[in-house]
Amino acid sequence: MQPGVLPLYQQELDEIVSLKFDVLIEYFDKSGAADPDMETEFLTSMLDGIAMNFVLEPEGYPIDAMQQKVLNMYITKAEFEE
Repeated sequence: MQPGVLPLYQQELDEIVSLKFDVLIEYFDKSGAADPDMETEFLTSMLDGIAMNFVLEPEGYPIDAMQQKVLNMYITKAEFEE
């Protein structure tokens, strides 16, 4: 990112991120997670790591397997079929 660009969009980015976090926290709360805030932090950190590794090694990174692993961790069979 070019120097000086982030401050121009920081408020808008913060709002977008905040909305996404709120949706995830609500999902984890409704699904009975013991700590919805921590579960949200964990999932978003895991996704950040997956994205970073995919960008660094797009040809050799097992993105499809990673996607399935995340789905298996968070989505029950009934939810996936809906």
